[in-house]
Amino acid sequence: MRPFAKVFLVAAMVVCAATYGFAEDARVTIQNEEATTFYYTVDPPDLAQVTPGSPLAETKVAEFFAAQADEPKFVALAPGAQTTLDNLSDGPHLLVGFFDVETEDAFPVRVITIQADSTMGERFYAIYGSPAIVEATRGIGRLTQFARSSSVQEASTPPAQPAPAMPQPAASVPPSPAPAVTPPPPAAPAATPLASFPSTYSPPYFTREANGDFSVQPIARSRSWSFSGTRISSLSARIDDEVLTLSLTSADGFSPDVSYYIYAFATRGSGSRAAFTLELRPRALPDRGACILWQDVGGTPTPTIFGTVTVDGSTATLVASLKEEPAPLAQTLASAGSFDLTSCWFDKSSGVYEEFFFATVAMADIPVTR
Repeated sequence: MRPFAKVFLVAAMVVCAATYGFAEDARVTIQNEEATTFYYTVDPPDLAQVTPGSPLAETKVAEFFAAQADEPKFVALAPGAQTTLDNLSDGPHLLVGFFDVETEDAFPVRVITIQADSTMGERFYAIYGSPAIVEATRGIGRLTQFARSSSVQEASTPPAQPAPAMPQPAASVPPSPAPAVTPPPPAAPAATPLASFPSTYSPPYFTREANGDFSVQPIARSRSWSFSGTRISSLSARIDDEVLTLSLTSADGFSPDVSYYIYAFATRGSGSRAAFTLELRPRALPDRGACILWQDVGGTPTPTIFGTVTVDGSTATLVASLKEEPAPLAQTLASAGSFDLTSCWFDKSSGVYEEFFFATVAMADIPVTR
């Protein structure tokens, strides 16, 4: 087992990026994962004090869309398309948008905290219609321009049809007793997609650690980026009655040499430390996976087994009860914080670790039901 030093990944990357000269302008790429157009704006002044997941967020966002105003302008992002948000200052920014669902009169609204960090190069966010913070009414307030035309409204209401003639009753026949049917058990709710990555996704650089030496390298220098398991296809999660379900898919399958890290931050800033870290190892053992919860106990990163991990083909699923875990874990998951997602390859023969950054995800994007 590797001595765990990655709790401080972000702080280390800040130092190394500056040292090796790989720091870039802060860039954030967003991708529309739905089959309808996403309209968005970044950092609208009227929502400057809003934090996703806060008690007043829904009310403030609903008021924002209900207000009659022409500003800010919303930018259209076509289905499946992606765009890069340039010229963002380091730190959190608020992405506010809605999906123009042609068949509906109310649009799902997404409010997401995106993190810009020039030391991390480019961050990637996949945008889904769920979980929506509110629904905005078509043709009202800031969505006035999306009102239906009268011709569309008329076309959407089909003309009344004459009632069909009722057939004459047949001769009375005693009904056969209905067979007893046992309803199937309710299916467990599927985890909500949080992030997905095209097969062409490639981080601008990665980190390499060997014998205590830590460096930031261009992705072209990686020895393991093309190996099975290093590329993440998607991540999904949800919390039901304090039970966390998290699913990670790698289209290439998994390898015993690959771990996936989730670095969770309650707040971010210069020198921020992760409140906790999850290390997901789908091939920890020949017949099952494992998840390790790393927490800072008395200044020492301390590991404990967390939940159970099952693997079905190219998808690993973690199920863990939050009722039995330390309070800081549940508090961070319920906060307005965020987490970073990475994959890490370990070469046993040389003792080299290569780690690849994929995305920053807001905690508020994880659906919670009680």
